[in-house]
Amino acid sequence: MERENRPAAIRPASDQDATLSASDTQAQLAAMSQIMQAINASRHDTGPIFDAILENAQRLCNAPMAGLVLATAQDDHQTLAAYVVTCSPEKSGI
Repeated sequence: MERENRPAAIRPASDQDATLSASDTQAQLAAMSQIMQAINASRHDTGPIFDAILENAQRLCNAPMAGLVLATAQDDHQTLAAYVVTCSPEKSGI
């Protein structure tokens, strides 16, 4: 069976995925620390907080881009609050 090439966050869990490596755990802890620092430094400005969340999610998932979409159950539309892209859509096949 060929392993899917999707980030672990959206790939179905398997026995091999049950434990994180020490480097994965360290990367996640570092990402959480950076996000908490952004929250502490930018209490009244959500931009840097969203940027920190997206940059860390993109890095942890090894993704070419990441976006944060905001909506509530009552909304009839979604709002793109922030996004990051590290390569052009032409190169990523998006």
